[in-house]
Amino acid sequence: MVGADKKTIAGVVVGLAAGGVYVTGPLAFPGVSIEVWQGFFWLMVVILATSGLYFALVHMIREERAMPISLMVVGSILFFAGAIWLGITNERETEPKPAQSENVPNVPEKPPTLHDVYKADMGRFAGFATTIAMTLASPTTSLDVNVEAAVHFDFDARSKFLSFYISRDQPTFDICAAIGSGGFQKILDGPLSVVSMLSALPGDTSKTASEELVFSRRIFIYYDGDLTIQQQAAIDDLYKNNDLSVQLRGHSYWITRWNDPSLRTKH
Repeated sequence: MVGADKKTIAGVVVGLAAGGVYVTGPLAFPGVSIEVWQGFFWLMVVILATSGLYFALVHMIREERAMPISLMVVGSILFFAGAIWLGITNERETEPKPAQSENVPNVPEKPPTLHDVYKADMGRFAGFATTIAMTLASPTTSLDVNVEAAVHFDFDARSKFLSFYISRDQPTFDICAAIGSGGFQKILDGPLSVVSMLSALPGDTSKTASEELVFSRRIFIYYDGDLTIQQQAAIDDLYKNNDLSVQLRGHSYWITRWNDPSLRTKH
């Protein structure tokens, strides 16, 4: 067994030497291809694995049979491991990659504005958009503003409702109050009142016209400005007194929607 022990020790020394070349070679010769040093790594693995298996077998069977068996076992393991690694590598290389222009940089996404959210929310419904002119009067001044507005049709419910968007540079509270005090009628009685739309689902035997829809008295107001809690309560009371239902959607509502991937665009 002394000869077998010497062979084992010699194998371990050679394996460690190959490992030393693998570790120090790239530092000493940086110009040499990395594949060369990887070859020394696998040489180390083979020699150490064979030496260890040989040392275990030589104490169980005859010495002249231990080395061939060790080489066969280690070789089989490396063969199957290499086949698996090659299959995984080929699969990764053949995976389709999204087409990407070489000259187009990775453009970061831009979070949506409240106006983007307004368009996305209300865009789910059929309808017509417009701009209405409003005059905000006070005891001392008079201000003319143009407000983005739309009438939306819910054909399944046979009803229609209104929406408005108030930009940051407009007097939010005054416009909300003007809408609830009768300003909403400008949409219902204006040019859009004579525009008609027909709707029918596949298989339906008849169509529904937009003029047949009943105004639900539901109004959505998106505003980029600020409203205090007291102002929100005053607006809600005003609309209720006029038999209207208002839904105010400002910054707090935008926070719940700004991370929606479907609303993000490129800079």
